Amino acid sequence: MKMIKQKFGRIVGPTDFYWFYEQVRNKGPWDYKQSGPFENFGNFHYGAVGYAGGIPEEVLLRAAGCAQMKAGTSADSWGSCWSDQPFGDDPNDQRYIALGIEYAKSKGY
Repeated sequence: MKMIKQKFGRIVGPTDFYWFYEQVRNKGPWDYKQSGPFENFGNFHYGAVGYAGGIPEEVLLRAAGCAQMKAGTSADSWGSCWSDQPFGDDPNDQRYIALGIEYAKSKGY
């Protein structure tokens, strides 16, 4: 993870956020959910790389819920991306995103 920061720096502006979105969006190159058994890894990766790149924790968690809602795969019991956790996202997905964020924090990001 430190190589990402050294090579690319931290995400700082709208074009950087857009680039990250393009990587992690549905069917994007970092959408590991499309690869069957890698769904949990994909959520972990999203949290770790996003946080290491400078995206705030709450933005990552809420954006995941907004994406779930946009895809039409959110359950009513999960609320919405503008409400409380799990922000319209699958609680298991939120758990792995949070684990990725905690991992990035443990590595100094």
